[in-house]
Amino acid sequence: MSKTHLYLYDDREATLNTKNRKKLGDILVDEGIITKGELQKALIISRESNARLGQVLVELGFVTDEKITEFLSQQFGFPYMKLSNIIIDNDAISSVNRAIAEKHKALPIFKNGNQLTIAIADPLNIFAVDEIEMQTGMEVALVLASAQDIEEGLEKYYGFTKKAEELFKDFTISKDAQSERDAIADHEINEIMKMSSDTPVVKFVNLLLKEAIGSRASDIHLECLDSSLRVRMRIDGILCEKMQPPPEMKKAIISRIKILSNLDIGNSRIFQDGRFQLNINDREIDFRVSVVPGIYGENIVIRILDQKQRYVELEKLGLSKDVSNSLKEVIKNPQGICLLTGPTGSGKTSTLYSLLRLLNSKERKIITIEDPVEYKFDFITQIPVDKTTGIDFSNGLRAVLRHDPDIIMVGEMRDAETAKLALSAAMTGHLVFSTLHTNNAISTIQRVLTLGIDSENLLSALRMILAQRLVRKLCPYCKIDRASDEETKEKTGLEKTYYPVGCEKCNQTGFFGRTAIAEYLKINKDIRLKLSNMKNIDETLELLKKNGFSTLMDDGIRKVSDGVTTLEEVRKAVWEE
Repeated sequence: MSKTHLYLYDDREATLNTKNRKKLGDILVDEGIITKGELQKALIISRESNARLGQVLVELGFVTDEKITEFLSQQFGFPYMKLSNIIIDNDAISSVNRAIAEKHKALPIFKNGNQLTIAIADPLNIFAVDEIEMQTGMEVALVLASAQDIEEGLEKYYGFTKKAEELFKDFTISKDAQSERDAIADHEINEIMKMSSDTPVVKFVNLLLKEAIGSRASDIHLECLDSSLRVRMRIDGILCEKMQPPPEMKKAIISRIKILSNLDIGNSRIFQDGRFQLNINDREIDFRVSVVPGIYGENIVIRILDQKQRYVELEKLGLSKDVSNSLKEVIKNPQGICLLTGPTGSGKTSTLYSLLRLLNSKERKIITIEDPVEYKFDFITQIPVDKTTGIDFSNGLRAVLRHDPDIIMVGEMRDAETAKLALSAAMTGHLVFSTLHTNNAISTIQRVLTLGIDSENLLSALRMILAQRLVRKLCPYCKIDRASDEETKEKTGLEKTYYPVGCEKCNQTGFFGRTAIAEYLKINKDIRLKLSNMKNIDETLELLKKNGFSTLMDDGIRKVSDGVTTLEEVRKAVWEE
């Protein structure tokens, strides 16, 4: 069977009609899978133990579980599916309660409108269909899968939930839920401290952090709803819901994370930021915590920062070899300003750190001003922006210039004063790096000019602009390619495009990790002249393209052509008229 999504529209009554259905044992004998003697032996054991014939045949070693399922599909008319060959939808998993899924050994695999497709090993378990339809309010369609495949799927997709629910059970048994809610409502700090130090709460938070690391999540979102706490994780840029702990644990979980982050648990009406560090699986992991109040309680986002990931080569970020080599040459300049642009979450900080790592040495004084400091470096002075002490980018930069730096990194040019100071530093013997939130390389110049910077001074100090986005990478183990349709060929020149499938390596998503797509503008004398005569962005862009400039979309299409990502991913990241 080809690796693809399957959408079923079955007539269950017709499928389960037992008239004229050939018996499983007869099918296996006719196919030469077992002998008549083996069948007779299995039938005797089946009658005596009241076990299903297929189960007995597997236990006797006469046939594999997978082969039994294939022939059951013939017998009952349900499609057979090898679960490792399909993409399992996280929305489908979250639709069905874990207890119901485990009770019936039924694994949700995907949704299509109001139809939910379930993989099951026992085609006669009509109670599973009824209970899942009642719980979800959706129409259920069935496919058959081996019992082993389903057991592995249940452990993979519900394992975290099962362990968490066991902890929740211990918590609710050990306390009176109503008194907990009353104590929380009255802001009894001692009671909150006691609750958040309860062993089930501590174990759950540890389990949550380990699950996030194992899932390659970049962020954990804990969102207070009216009567529950929703837990989501951002994996490869996409938010996936994991679970909803019981409402009586909501405050305790939030408070536990605030205690770890050394935040004020007694005040739930202010913005708070903190961080903590843990050693998980022999890896030093930093967790950056942001707390914001909402109408139903405090909401927390935990950014996961693996210290090993600070050392990433430019090529491994996704930058082409030509761009990487050019960047390495540009940053050899003793002075000037280098700008990295893109929206929040586009990988600017990772690229900046990679460039600083190349420059970091005992012979250079490097100072950074960051909001916040994400990764720590030896031999680099890193200054965090701190509004409580009055340190911001502009006054921090002013102080840094008196500290005899060779290289300065300003986390972001947010205002005119910071931009003017950065430009002044770049024109007086310092190499300056900074970031802006702009759509592309060309518009970056206009954005800086709106901050009151003189055009001639900017162009004389500017060394390069790198605009970038992040897109999900296709899993190399299961991706497939197809010939492009005529419209795609005409618009992109692509003869074929690649698509996600899903396998065990990529957690059935079809994607594994992210990569950068970028446009790089090196400022030389020729480019400086073109930019100084810039009338509008479109005309300048066309002129630069004629001289070999590649846009974000151009780089994205190259990565689609190379099978790195999909055209859909590129189009989501780069909007073009």
